[in-house]
Amino acid sequence: MSVLSAVCIPSILGFLTLAALLRDTPFRRKDFFLLSASIPTGLGICSLLLFVSLLLSPLYAKPLSIGLSLGLIFLLLFRLRAPGTFPKAVFLPEALRSINLKDKASLFKNTLALAGAVLFLYTAFTIIQFYFLSVSTNIGGGWDARYFWALKAKFMFRDPAEWQLMFSQKLPWSNQGYPLLWPGTLAWGWHSLGQESPLWGPFAALCFYIPCALLVVWYLAAHHTAITGWLGGSFALVLLPPLFWAIHQYADVPLAFFMTACGLTLVSALRLNAPGLFMISGLMGGLAAWTKNEGILFVVWIYLLLGAALWRHPGKNMKAPLRTLGIFALGTLGPLLAVGTLKYLARNAGVPINDLQHPLEFLSSGMERSGMILKAFFDYMNPWTGWKGLWGFFILAALLMGFKRQGKSYEGLLFLIVLLTYAGYFAVLLITSPDLPWQIQTALDRLILHASFLATAFVFEMLTFDRNIPPK
Repeated sequence: MSVLSAVCIPSILGFLTLAALLRDTPFRRKDFFLLSASIPTGLGICSLLLFVSLLLSPLYAKPLSIGLSLGLIFLLLFRLRAPGTFPKAVFLPEALRSINLKDKASLFKNTLALAGAVLFLYTAFTIIQFYFLSVSTNIGGGWDARYFWALKAKFMFRDPAEWQLMFSQKLPWSNQGYPLLWPGTLAWGWHSLGQESPLWGPFAALCFYIPCALLVVWYLAAHHTAITGWLGGSFALVLLPPLFWAIHQYADVPLAFFMTACGLTLVSALRLNAPGLFMISGLMGGLAAWTKNEGILFVVWIYLLLGAALWRHPGKNMKAPLRTLGIFALGTLGPLLAVGTLKYLARNAGVPINDLQHPLEFLSSGMERSGMILKAFFDYMNPWTGWKGLWGFFILAALLMGFKRQGKSYEGLLFLIVLLTYAGYFAVLLITSPDLPWQIQTALDRLILHASFLATAFVFEMLTFDRNIPPK
């Protein structure tokens, strides 16, 4: 059976979920957003449903998870049954519908957009071709893919009745308490295919990697112009660290997708004051927490930033900020409950909740450790071959941020999300295991990857000369 069949249910489920949440929310390039985010969102939801099935009936987790997925699809179809609720633009992109051959300015703009689309498609084709040539030489992925994520997936696939043996004290090296989105995605695909297909892992990783760039295209095209979006997406695809870790099938790429989706939809929601987008932003943030422990920290930052943004511009009704925050929290609820349940089960099995040391142990060497971490950030962000100058452009964009936009456009929110994400990683590295050089060597490159697509969107938003187009 083709690996494409394993993604059918998740793609339909993700599309219908997003369409239902956005049914009454008009915004530019809505069709492109739905097509970009549907597969990763569906895979995240399916991993949650598999986890719920393992809790309810481990022995029958496979048929139960598939049944729950199909049942949810039918419920969503029932919600979307009214005429006109499906997006009209799904099969006809907005740029094609707006072409006017008599308007030379419009024709020139659409020609530029078409050229940008060709550039993006050529870049994507080249990257995907290189991707499959590379994964064929290491089909099982890197160390974490083989011995952390795939190991947990095998517990859920081979013997679901005993899946909690993944918390065994005999496996202390396997990040036992980590969230299960990526293992759940692997196990879901294997259940759908009926076997542990070695092709599913690379294909599923690609289903998270390419949508990261597509989200950048959507955001920039929705708030600026199509050519800005295509150029931003093409730039995102030529960044080597995300491609490298996607090839190695690490969970950091799915985490990067959900962090990117959460941040970009949050800014769009604030500009539009759209409840549906706030709900989706919350869902994406929750799925980030369901992917890795770093996602839990990310959700904390998002809650703080959203609260600050709402209370800074409360509007006429002081109850509105609380209502908006409640909608966002509702979106995060399901994934965060799954994370909490997993942590509870792991703790009961004797798994430490984290590997942080007491901060007082490092007070004597705090300055030395801080300098080492800052230098490491500079060394890992600096190489042109990997990041193509992204972080230099990011600093330039930050310097120009105060001069370019006026009013409640929230460009600075993307900057703060990226900044606080890395500040949080700095703090965690400062108080983590005593073997700091090893921690930096094995983790820092992947930590920088997490917010790189958000940084790309911020750079192109601030360094372009086109006007800010209303997102409706």
